[in-house]
Amino acid sequence: TDKAWVEAHNDLTWHRAGRRILFWRERDGWQHLYWAGLKDGKLKAAHRGAFEVTELVRVQEARKEIYFVASPENLTQRFLYRSSFRGRSLERLTPTHAPGTHKYVASPDGRWAFHTVSTFTEPPKTDLISLPAHQTVRVLADNTKLREKLATLKVPASEFFRVPVGGGVEIDG
Repeated sequence: TDKAWVEAHNDLTWHRAGRRILFWRERDGWQHLYWAGLKDGKLKAAHRGAFEVTELVRVQEARKEIYFVASPENLTQRFLYRSSFRGRSLERLTPTHAPGTHKYVASPDGRWAFHTVSTFTEPPKTDLISLPAHQTVRVLADNTKLREKLATLKVPASEFFRVPVGGGVEIDG
């Protein structure tokens, strides 16, 4: 903690006809989403877990669900998760066999999303998926020609690692 540090997030999302807001906070040492009731002023965690939330994808008021991208093990990989408003059910929607960084742009009704995935050694691939099943409906850009060109190159090996910086904290490298 640092008494001089102020976390400034302008990503406030109004819900329930303006009776509460969803916002970012590092209250528990992790960047998470919190609900704040405007009438009672109470803060409630929108989800729980030892991970960083990096992006809010969609809030589904009717189903009382939040879709967000999180980095559970390290910030070099990002996956889509779904949680109930109260954070009692957390489900990873990105398939477990899909490493890399995933980016999602969801439709207003939350049934579809543009999904882009890339890794350190592979160019991005973009497809249209259905949610919450994460089923590919159509591949929009697979970068086949670029993948073929990269396969002919002698690309040096890359390795991700963690550096201990003290106090039980490690930084990704």
